[in-house]
Amino acid sequence: MVFMIINQIISQTRKVLLEKTKKVASESQRHSVAFALRIFDKELIRETGLDNILGEITGDIAYGGYPEVSELGYKIAVSKNNELFEIFLGGLRRQKNRSPDALETLSSDDIALLGIAEGLVVVKKEDSSLNIEDLQKWILDLINLEPKRKIWTSRLRDLAGDLLDGKRRLSSLPDLNDINIAALEIVLRNTWPEQINNNVFNREFFEDLLSDLITHADPKIKQIEETALWLVALDLLTKQNSKFLFAKTEIAISLLEAVKKKLDEVALNNTKISFIFWASLILVVNIVYFLIREQLPTNYQDRLNFLVPLISVVLGYIYQAFSQKKFNPKTIFLLALEKNKFKLYKRWGFDIERYKKLL
Repeated sequence: MVFMIINQIISQTRKVLLEKTKKVASESQRHSVAFALRIFDKELIRETGLDNILGEITGDIAYGGYPEVSELGYKIAVSKNNELFEIFLGGLRRQKNRSPDALETLSSDDIALLGIAEGLVVVKKEDSSLNIEDLQKWILDLINLEPKRKIWTSRLRDLAGDLLDGKRRLSSLPDLNDINIAALEIVLRNTWPEQINNNVFNREFFEDLLSDLITHADPKIKQIEETALWLVALDLLTKQNSKFLFAKTEIAISLLEAVKKKLDEVALNNTKISFIFWASLILVVNIVYFLIREQLPTNYQDRLNFLVPLISVVLGYIYQAFSQKKFNPKTIFLLALEKNKFKLYKRWGFDIERYKKLL
């Protein structure tokens, strides 16, 4: 039963991420879609249909911006197609000749830099007759620039640098408290195993990451880099690392407990936000009411003084009649919390009744 509940939750999470990936793909830049394809396996490529979005490569693509050039780099890394080399290098040289101001966006785009670095590495390996040292140095200079803000994709920037000069920027582990960074670590080891040290993660890491992916797979995510990353991480956790997560029933139950705990935390936060919103709204309405009331003629003030308390009493009686409980803010909060929990359990396929039977 416990494994049935877990599989149901994982299946629902995967469905949400797949749908979101398809939805945001058409609105994403080409190199972001190419990055997703780079980390996807054949099954995910087929399920998402992302390769159909980019279409065929033409010579005109090199005349586009850096996203198109980076896309070419990712495609070269996968296909090793030497027919794309000249198109890629031509587009890259055009980027190199642009003004520093025009290149500022490229220098801060970690995903684009990785695509370009991958393309250069393959070109150098497959065709040593091509002179690309100047391009490598230029891209390395961009990579070594300190970005204005450091986000989870900075590990991809480090990977791009390591591909070009082998300085082992990825040798130390980052802070794994961020869900994107934690997910990226296992994806890096799967897609670029030769570029990252072989740190072995324990079961607690996999358990925490899986429960985070399940409880934070929010449809509001707008970046395909994140949805793609989470999809791959989810598949890797549930397929390659199943021996850590599902080896014993007690371990699986522990995972369910972690998922439930985080779902409950999300429900609690949502309920608090909702109550703060309504409390603020009531406060604003009361302030406006008192401000307006003072400006009204006396006869209107008398009517309002009569109607407002009357409406409050009637609403209180209606609430008590339906809930069979006295009005109590704490009771209302707890009822709203239980309702939010139920919604989250249903949304993620968490069968709470079956879970209770396991305890």
